[in-house]
Parts: sequence; structure tokens; C-alpha cells
Amino acid sequence: MLDQAPPAFKKVIDDFVQESQDELFPTREACTEWARAHFDQLVTGELGGNLLNKFSMIGRFFATHASLDFLEDVLVGALREQPGGVNRAELKAVMDYLRAVMLTSPFAKSLVELPEWTTPYDVEAWVRGGYSRPLSAHAIPTRTFTTRMDPGKKAMLEGRIATYGDHPSGLGKFWRQVFARDLRREVVA
Repeated sequence: MLDQAPPAFKKVIDDFVQESQDELFPTREACTEWARAHFDQLVTGELGGNLLNKFSMIGRFFATHASLDFLEDVLVGALREQPGGVNRAELKAVMDYLRAVMLTSPFAKSLVELPEWTTPYDVEAWVRGGYSRPLSAHAIPTRTFTTRMDPGKKAMLEGRIATYGDHPSGLGKFWRQVFARDLRREVVA
């Protein structure tokens, strides 16, 4: 379904493929010659970084909403063919939850935004319960949930971003030092 992906998501994939191909050389000598010509850029990290890590950061933090939109479309397509189809309301509840809790770049803006979403499911309770019961078991009267950013996590992330930068290679330098839950807003009960 990649041909149906939102332009921002497709660009992440296209750029990854292009940069991967740009790093292929016909000989060892050609590679060494290129590295010598671009030594300064390799030292600063502008070139030569871990492309899988870089583009994972771009997809996760820079094209977040396009990635979630595409994931939702892919799931609808895949589950449509399964017995029972797809419960669009449940899928929407989960995707809206992710859109609300996930931080995105630029982080200075994302860390102060407090998204809300309205849903007939308590997705947070489902998550806390370890997904042990179907989401339908967490049906509630429709309500609006709000989010907040833990002040300690916010300060930690602001410090890391001040040190490493708010760009894919900078994020890649501290991504492995934090837990994914630290890069999310909390749901206010």
C-alpha cells in the first residue's frame, strides 16, 4: 500500500532509499575517496550516520501524524479481510489516543501542547491492563480525555534536546538513553 501512503510518510521512505543508495560504492577505493572528500561532514554527523536510526527518528517524531494515518489505513485494509472485519470505532479510539500522547518535533512546541480527544473507550485503562481484555471491555460513556507532560520528564527532554539538538541525528544520540514512555504525554484521569 506504499503507493497510497500520505506524501509526508512516502517522503520518509523515498529519502531513506535514496540515502541508502547514495552510500553504495562500486569499489573500496571509490568509498575511501568519497569519505576523504566529505571528511568534515562525516565528523559533524551531517553525513554517514546510522540511516535506519535517522529515518526511524524522522518517521517517529517528524512525520508522526502521517505515519499514524498510514498505519490506520493499512490496518483497515488488512483487517477488512479478517473474519469479523475491523471495528472502526475501536481503531479510531486507539489512533486518536496515540495522536494525543505521542510527542513530535519540534519538541519545544510539542512539550507544551496538551491535546484532548473524545472517545467511547478508556484506552488508557486498556493500556494499563496490559491489553489483557479486548478494548470493547473498556467501553465507557463518551468522554473527553486530556493530557499533561510530567514536569520531570519535560525538563529531562528539554536538557537532552538542548545538548543534542531537535533533529534526527541528535534524537538518535539520546533515544536509546530514555524509555519510549518518557517521550509521551500522560493521560489526565
